[in-house]
Amino acid sequence: MRTTAGVRTSAPRLVVAALALLAVVALRWPDVLRAPFVNDDFLFLDRTRAASLPSLWGFDGLAFHWWRPWSRETHYWAVQGLAGANPAVFHAVNAALWLAVVALFWAFVRRIAGGRAAAWAAAACASLAAWSLPLLWVAGVQDLWMLVWSLAALLAWSADRRALALGGYAMALLSKETAALLPAVLLAHDVLLARRPWREAIARALPFAVVALAWGALHPRLGGQLWRPVTLEHVDDPTRLSPPVAFARGLLVALNLDRVPVPMPDWGAIAFPALALAGALLVLAGALRPENEAPAPHPRAAVTRFALAWAAVGVAPLLLPGLGFHAYYASFAALGVLLALGAWAGGNAAVAGVTLALLAVLGTARDRTPSLDWGDAMYQRRAAALNAAMRDDLLRKLPEPGAHARIFFVRVPDRIGLVQGDAPALRVWYGDSTLRGGFYSAYRPRAAGEPRGADYFFRHDSLAGWVRVHAGEENLEAELALNPRWVTDHRSLAAAFVAAGDYAAAATEHEKIAGVLAASSDAAFDAAASWAAAGDTRRAMQWASEAARRPDARPEVVQAAREAGLLPR
Repeated sequence: MRTTAGVRTSAPRLVVAALALLAVVALRWPDVLRAPFVNDDFLFLDRTRAASLPSLWGFDGLAFHWWRPWSRETHYWAVQGLAGANPAVFHAVNAALWLAVVALFWAFVRRIAGGRAAAWAAAACASLAAWSLPLLWVAGVQDLWMLVWSLAALLAWSADRRALALGGYAMALLSKETAALLPAVLLAHDVLLARRPWREAIARALPFAVVALAWGALHPRLGGQLWRPVTLEHVDDPTRLSPPVAFARGLLVALNLDRVPVPMPDWGAIAFPALALAGALLVLAGALRPENEAPAPHPRAAVTRFALAWAAVGVAPLLLPGLGFHAYYASFAALGVLLALGAWAGGNAAVAGVTLALLAVLGTARDRTPSLDWGDAMYQRRAAALNAAMRDDLLRKLPEPGAHARIFFVRVPDRIGLVQGDAPALRVWYGDSTLRGGFYSAYRPRAAGEPRGADYFFRHDSLAGWVRVHAGEENLEAELALNPRWVTDHRSLAAAFVAAGDYAAAATEHEKIAGVLAASSDAAFDAAASWAAAGDTRRAMQWASEAARRPDARPEVVQAAREAGLLPR
């Protein structure tokens, strides 16, 4: 393949470059094929399992009202249709798309800035810590598809293949909303690099504006609100930053410095992996670096101006009110920054080598910096480890829940995205579309006509894993021996029943607790109150009498039971 600079990269060098990129993946994300599905993955898998492809391009049942039919619904539908709900296959596809992003970026930079700038920029691109989310979380494929189509559009535009660029732009919009500003980058290319007059450049970009307007008119969160109103939930993202800080940190993503790296357990522990990554990046840059190159297609100053315009456009979405900050949000902006730096650093082999080594150290450190930001590597790895452990433990302790079963959870570790909505993770894990679940707070008695099935309740314990809390009849002696928190667990379950208005089920739990705590009047009074709420006056009076006979019965509680008619006056 030739660039405008007249440079050819030999096939052996491209093979070495591809191997170096695979080495980067193996060094940075060795667990990529072992990472399980987490969080939104279950929503998308559940939605696309049995759906027809045309239905997935509509506006019904959209998660969070984001319309991304290509990168989300079609992607999950296609991969799941070919390989089932196999996370390793999904992650392999993400990795392939990441390779495509790096390759397209290299090809574009080579076309406008020359082979040496492109070699450095591609290697620096591979060093970004921002890639951890789309490599470790399958749902990050939405950003990867957006970048693939955006870079393909840029490459086509630079070759003056406007129809292809327009098609790429349309697909980028159908992958993620942040692609909307791409025409501004194309306009900057025409004005700053191609040196076209403003009027001509604007005229060339008009078809992109038409596509953007049509897309915006359909999108449920934009113009679609006018013809199909939706209720948008407000989510207070703790990572939201002030616009100046978001702008600065967005640009620093390119240097792996958007957050101060503090690797665990210390800097010494990352020496070997950082050195290995630096070696892979240097091999990559060396394989892509031309031995003899004609002058760059565009002056370095012009490339820098264009690159900075690209970076500014890429950071702009981070300035929107209410949007939180996550490093991968700025991945498109980071490519603009790296283009600017590559135009200057790529020409000097020593400078290129030192800067790539520094980026390798910072990237490795960022990967190992503890974080509560779900866009960072350590967050994703924690969530993945906990999800995998809880999945395996649940499947072992409840291998066959049965059709139409419901499974409810309490004390689930925070920030792992296991339980969303009616727990689509259950349907993915068990391969049963009839299963439902949620937190205890989601429990409701089954409605008349609703399919019958078993209800299961589990508490998560950091040491024991899932602890089943049996509702109704159970072997008390065995359960008390196995679960030292039995009383607390059943009080929590009874409270969930009361909150759901299932007073009879709550009364049964309180009866069991009162039987175990034979000296406690409070437990007996709770059983009486629950039976009274359930409308069973006879059993309520029995338990109120039992409570009044217990030695710790407080006079004021006994008097309240008399006034409620549960005890004779």
